[in-house]
Amino acid sequence: MRLAPVVPKRSSDWVLQLINIVFLLLLFFLVNGTIAEQQEIGVEPPRSILITAGNPPRDAVSISREGRIVFRGAPVTADQIVNQLKSDAKAIGLEGDTLPALVIAADRRLKAAKLIDTIDALKGLGVRNISLVTIQDDAR
Repeated sequence: MRLAPVVPKRSSDWVLQLINIVFLLLLFFLVNGTIAEQQEIGVEPPRSILITAGNPPRDAVSISREGRIVFRGAPVTADQIVNQLKSDAKAIGLEGDTLPALVIAADRRLKAAKLIDTIDALKGLGVRNISLVTIQDDAR
C-alpha cells in the first residue's frame, strides 16, 4: 500500500518576524532623522507685495544695492535714524524708550549680510519694531 506524500505545512511565523524588523527600522529612521542636525540651505529672498502701487512707504528707510542708507530723503547712519525716531517719539508723546515702528525697503539685490548688519545695528540702538518691505517680482 502506497501512502500519499505528506506535504509539509508552511509556517507563517516568518511574517511576524518580518513585521517586527520593519517596525524597528521605521523607529530607527524616525528617531535618527529627528535628532540629526539640519544642514543650512540656500534661501531665496521673498517675493511678495506688502505695499500698494509699487512704492515704499513715505517714511521708510531705503537701502540701495550698494548698501547706501537713505531716510526721509537724506543719506544717514543707523545713529541718525534712531535720533530722528527719538525726536518723533517725543513729538507724539510715546513713553519711555519706546520708538515708533520702522519700515525698511531694501533693494532685492542687496547682500543679505549688509541688510542683517543694518538691522542688528538698529536693534542695538533700541529699535524693536522693524518691518521689511518686499516687492513682487513680475518675472516668475
